[in-house]
Amino acid sequence: MLRRLVSIGFPFALAGGAGVVLYQRRLASNSACTPADIHNRQPYAIAQFLKSEVTEPLKLYQFRACPFCGRVKALLNYLNLPYYIVEVDPMLKSGLPGDYSKVPQLLTAEGVHLVGSDEIVDMLSSMHKLPITPDIQRWRDWATMQLSRYIVLCCNRTMRDAVHAMSYVDNNPSDIPLYSRLMAKALGAPVMYCVAHYKTLPILAKDYGYQPTDQPYPALAHSMATWLASFPKNSRFHGGQLPDLADVEVYGVLEALKCSPCHHQLLATPAGVWMNDMRMLLELKQAPAGSDISRLPNIDKLGNFSFKNI
Repeated sequence: MLRRLVSIGFPFALAGGAGVVLYQRRLASNSACTPADIHNRQPYAIAQFLKSEVTEPLKLYQFRACPFCGRVKALLNYLNLPYYIVEVDPMLKSGLPGDYSKVPQLLTAEGVHLVGSDEIVDMLSSMHKLPITPDIQRWRDWATMQLSRYIVLCCNRTMRDAVHAMSYVDNNPSDIPLYSRLMAKALGAPVMYCVAHYKTLPILAKDYGYQPTDQPYPALAHSMATWLASFPKNSRFHGGQLPDLADVEVYGVLEALKCSPCHHQLLATPAGVWMNDMRMLLELKQAPAGSDISRLPNIDKLGNFSFKNI
């Protein structure tokens, strides 16, 4: 990894070397406490939460550029659950509740602490009785195992791309202090560049036939075309006339692509039609009862959908 950093320039190599040390320490910290450790401490509280109605806002601890945080955020929107976001410092991870050091995390007003994107999504899906067929599960797995990795490559294809992707921290000056924002771009970006090329790319090559000479965006676009081809005939969602859990999770994972110029490229493809439909449908979900939905941006473009069950 350090050899790769040297090849892209001494300043980035120096900064990235320090970042690699921090990254290795973070990996050790991440494995020290698992979602099961957190959840096993509060079985009764979690059981009560899953049987209750959510009326007080939840706290979602996230990284803006994290595909797995996007899964949880999209599901919260789809279920119309009240929440607000705490943007976590990507370098120091200060402000996280408890001793679990990864995101996403969800904290209820009563202090129930849920962690891990798989665990949170599964709990909320069960809580709201969302159907999960084998086909839905197949595409959920695709979103987390394959699509998310294409997004990591797209966001970190070059060092310039990596710095651009990490620049999302500048949008959260109240949550992330200036010195941490500078560290994220100076240290975090070189590390993410190397993670993409030395960890993510080999997994895609081994498991999905991705070649080192391939470009990440065409691979992502081709993968999205396969996703669209799975929709029922004459349907605009995988779930038919309305989204299912696979639609929600795929859309949520793709939200991280907004940190890359590839997002605009994808919006110009047939996948962009589905992405815009999902965005507008989630806006409908979040609209207060009795709202004039015709005032939502571009709502007329949804066509003759039935909103009875939204």
